[in-house]
Amino acid sequence: MSKKTITVLLPFYLIKEYKDIFEELGYAVIWADNKEALEEMILTHKIDIALEWQHGRDDHTILNLVRKYYAHVPVLLMLNWNHMPPDNFAELGYVDTLPVPININELKEKIHFYCKHT
Repeated sequence: MSKKTITVLLPFYLIKEYKDIFEELGYAVIWADNKEALEEMILTHKIDIALEWQHGRDDHTILNLVRKYYAHVPVLLMLNWNHMPPDNFAELGYVDTLPVPININELKEKIHFYCKHT
């Protein structure tokens, strides 16, 4: 019996090395270096979980892109901008946060938890 590989969607504005790291951790990765290419990949690939790298108070690029096509996919917000979730965090539709710098064990735990419960 083979183990199911979790597919993680990464933001287009992260550098390719993030894709490489997630693949080394054993995940399948959906990533492109621009929004248009990433949106095309979202349309043609199954996604288990998405990560949003917080750019600013009202930047929810990946969340909005994922919600456009897959309302059921959990989105984790990586707290890069000010290390605080937005006031309307739950209303926006994020399921959880990850502190930056990222703790790999916490990252793995949250990815597996939310993929098991979706």
